[in-house]
Amino acid sequence: MLRDMITSKPCEIAVYTFTSRSPGVLGNPDINFPVSDRPESSAISYDRMIAAYSTPTTLRCINRRGEVLWSYQFTDRTKGYMCYITQPEFSFDGRVVWLYRPDCGIWGEDCTDKLLAINAATGSIISQVDLGSTGHCARFLAHPNNQFMLLDVGEGQDGSPLFMFYLDEADSVQLTRCDWCVGYRLLDISLDGTRCVSVDEMQNRVILHSLPSGQTLGTIEVDEFGQDASYIETYPGGYCDDNSVIINVRGESEGSDWNQRFLLDAHAMKVIRPIGPQTEDAESLFLPGNGMFVNSWSIEEIPTE
Repeated sequence: MLRDMITSKPCEIAVYTFTSRSPGVLGNPDINFPVSDRPESSAISYDRMIAAYSTPTTLRCINRRGEVLWSYQFTDRTKGYMCYITQPEFSFDGRVVWLYRPDCGIWGEDCTDKLLAINAATGSIISQVDLGSTGHCARFLAHPNNQFMLLDVGEGQDGSPLFMFYLDEADSVQLTRCDWCVGYRLLDISLDGTRCVSVDEMQNRVILHSLPSGQTLGTIEVDEFGQDASYIETYPGGYCDDNSVIINVRGESEGSDWNQRFLLDAHAMKVIRPIGPQTEDAESLFLPGNGMFVNSWSIEEIPTE
């Protein structure tokens, strides 16, 4: 399953698909959703017919013409206790809009975050659950072969608790905190949904897990990236196809710091080779899952050597 790249800017949500794109300039988006606000986060239904986006106070669902189908105001504050971003995501069947609501960031340290299941057709709340986390942002990861979804909550220096959840037949949220990921930061989920990769920042290693059990299938230690490598970064990186993962590593040579992308064998958990030159700063990238990556609005192929 290829991933769409979704970008948000004032007055527009843009969707880039990668079924027929070739290496070169990224070009124009395939779909534009006009909006009247400045989205802080957004999501697109899997049929690409409707979008959901959040502002500091409100979640809105719109069609391709930008018409508001419904809205949910989660606060009347324009500034929270700390910086926060709510995050929506659609279920694969399009029936539910999931919403991560960082209540700690909105209301203060006496509150903890919530996960809401919202009816995508009406905007009514189906079910909600207290996460017990105190984050300021989050991301959803999912695959259509899996009943469950993953929610990776960002708590800054306190870590990134990972939750697994689904909506049961009684329309109640069933939530589990992934104890196997405590102390790690999730990098990405595999394209078939059966595995995921995390980074153990304390032990400076990459870990391959099975899903949903979280069993450790393999590791790569920092010294396997070379004697000058000093730190494995959680971002940017992820699965670039079924068999390989890109990860960013920091190091120091001759008194100068550098960042270097590496290609990993996602099954054997071995370092294949570095990708491209060393850079001063880690460069962002988007991985659609077809063996290419998007960098600075350009589509690039993974170098063969």
